Amino acid sequence: MPARYRGLAAIAAVVVVVSAVAGGVGAAPASGGGPTAANETAANGTTANGTIEPHRNPDEIQQDGDTQRVADHLAARLGERLAGSAVAISEGEFERGQALLGEGYDEQLAKYAVVARDVDEAELARQFNLTREEQASLAESLREAEALATEYQRAVENDDDERARELARELIATAEELNRTTADLEQRYAVLENETGINLDEAQVAIEEIRETTGEAVVGIQAREFTETRLVAETNRTRIAVSDPAAISGRLTTANGTPIENGSIRLRLGADTVTTQTTGDGTFEATYRPLTAPLNASALTVAYAPAATDPYLPATETVNVSIAEQAETSIDLENASAAAAFDEQVRATGTVRVAGAARGRSAGSRSSSTSTAGGSRPPRPIRTAASTCAGRFRPRSRRARPNYGWRSTAGTRRSPGRPRRRRCRSARRRRRSRSTRRSTTNR
Repeated sequence: MPARYRGLAAIAAVVVVVSAVAGGVGAAPASGGGPTAANETAANGTTANGTIEPHRNPDEIQQDGDTQRVADHLAARLGERLAGSAVAISEGEFERGQALLGEGYDEQLAKYAVVARDVDEAELARQFNLTREEQASLAESLREAEALATEYQRAVENDDDERARELARELIATAEELNRTTADLEQRYAVLENETGINLDEAQVAIEEIRETTGEAVVGIQAREFTETRLVAETNRTRIAVSDPAAISGRLTTANGTPIENGSIRLRLGADTVTTQTTGDGTFEATYRPLTAPLNASALTVAYAPAATDPYLPATETVNVSIAEQAETSIDLENASAAAAFDEQVRATGTVRVAGAARGRSAGSRSSSTSTAGGSRPPRPIRTAASTCAGRFRPRSRRARPNYGWRSTAGTRRSPGRPRRRRCRSARRRRRSRSTRRSTTNR
């Protein structure tokens, strides 16, 4: 028998040792020549009635253990650690909460994972691991939130309103993340409880308290620092195309109707983005052409994104539209390299044009190509380039760099209220600005 199963049998022997002792202590055998205890013992280490003898060396026991009982025992121990950790975290004892999810949890989870494969509970082992990771992340996020709250309170006491609003927005964003994490944890606890029969009510109550406490704190911060806003938007047509753009108009006010001036309004459909600002009476207008949005896109989002120091809350409205047709595009190349050898740079300058658009394709549209120079080696990607407001682009090839994963910026978050903006200037303004800089340098 493999050593692993001999170890499981030893654990099972510990579980039933009390009943075994009760059965092993009794009257002396009759003197009528009946079988002795030694004779009753089978070669596999069990008595005639199948009970495991107590006080035997586990390495000598050859009987198969009760794998399911071992799995249940280990799962219960993992559940105890999760529950204890959740309670500690809810009480602000983050170090103790994380310690319960540390090395000891790893050891028990490793044992459970071995047994789980034999009793068809591998998915539960994965759930125990994911729950641990998410709960550890919750503890760290709460620790960071407490530090932010302390800094926020200091800014309030110093009457630094702008800094207080910046920190308040960070706290609100952190609270939203915590709300998602606690909701995920409650679902994971429900799965573990249903599948294993472990009572995890204490852990679920602790997680619910964290969510409620965080939500109450956010409501208080919002009420103190920010004013609610109301955004209204409408369009002159719902069926749109490049040649038939939508004229979007609307108004931004506070909840009591006070207009908000110079508010940044952003229209988004797919990858298309248009930005405008409100006037003195809170109104705004913008023209939207479907340039890169997919044909099945139907919800044009109109959003107000206040700056981090603004005393207003964000607002969002949706305008329903449908794209009638996809516009035809063309590319005009200038100064393109006529030939290239392997490992040589390829340069090209050109213009992207969209039928029906007055100024060609929108800024930010991209083009790409591949070079097959180099014999049997795979194609090398040529760097993509964003076209300007006039539809111009100028890509340049570049050697591919390895992606080690840790350099990825896919998960990088920008601070709330500060959307990335693309600044476009006409060629004339760019030339004038360069000319001004040169003349200033010469003087």
